[in-house]
Amino acid sequence: SLKKQKRRLLVILDELEKVFEQIERRAEGSSLGLPEEVVAALRSVIQSSSQVSFVLAGITDVVRRHLLTPKARLFNLALQVELAPLPRPAASELISGVIGDAYSVTPRAEALIMDETNCHPYLLQKVCHELFQYMTDAAEPIATEPDVGSVLDTKIVPDSQSFVHFVETVRRRPEDMMLVDALAFIQSGLKFVSVGDLQRQLVRSGQSSGLLEVKDHLDDLRDQAPSLLERASNNPRRYRIRVPLFARHRRLRQLTHHNLLLASRPSRV
Repeated sequence: SLKKQKRRLLVILDELEKVFEQIERRAEGSSLGLPEEVVAALRSVIQSSSQVSFVLAGITDVVRRHLLTPKARLFNLALQVELAPLPRPAASELISGVIGDAYSVTPRAEALIMDETNCHPYLLQKVCHELFQYMTDAAEPIATEPDVGSVLDTKIVPDSQSFVHFVETVRRRPEDMMLVDALAFIQSGLKFVSVGDLQRQLVRSGQSSGLLEVKDHLDDLRDQAPSLLERASNNPRRYRIRVPLFARHRRLRQLTHHNLLLASRPSRV
C-alpha cells in the first residue's frame, strides 16, 4: 500500500541491544523475552520492501557483539554507522560554542572535561548539560576548572544513570564487571595498570586468578568493548579504562558499598 501511495516509511528502533538480549533470554529457555521470529520478520521486511527504511540504534559495542555472532543477526544487511569519540576541536565547540553569551569556559576547564570524558559523545553531552545548569543557577560569567570539578564530583560521578551505557557494554558475564571494577579501583586518572597489580587487587576482592588468566580476560574484554578498555601500545601487560569518569564512578560505588558493610557490623563492647 505504501508503494501505491508513493510514500516511504522510516522505522526507528532505539536501544536495539535490549531487543537482542530479550531474544537471547528466550533462546536460553526463559518463558520471557522475544522469540527469534521477531528478528526473522524484521529481516524479511528489510529484504522485501524498498518503501520501508530502518534506523537501528543502540550501544555500539553491545550491538556489534550481537551482530558478529555465527547467527549474523539481520544477515549483516545493516550499514553500520558508529558514533566515535569526538575530536577535541568538536568537543570544544560543544562545550563552549553552543552556550552563546550565557557564560564562557576557560581552556583548563575545557581540557578537564575532555580528559575526564575521553570526549565520549553521550557523557560529554551529560557533563555540558549539568555544567550549564550549574553556571546559570549561580549566575557566574566564567566556568573555571573548580566549577567543572564540582559538577563532576557532585552531579556526574555519583549518578549511575550517567554510566548505564558503559555498564551495558560489559554486562555479558558477572566476572566481566568484577574485572572492570578491580581495574577501576586501582587506576589513577589515565594511567595504565599492570596485570600483576590487577591480579593482586582481584585476590584482595576474594577472586583467585592467575596472571595469564587475568590477561586473557582483559584481552577478551578489550575485544568486546574497545571503546571502554585499552591496552598500552608499548607494553602488552598494562591496561586502563579509557574514560576516567567511569573509573571514578565504579570506584565510588565500591567504596560506598564497603563503608555500608562496615557500618552494618555490630560494634564490639
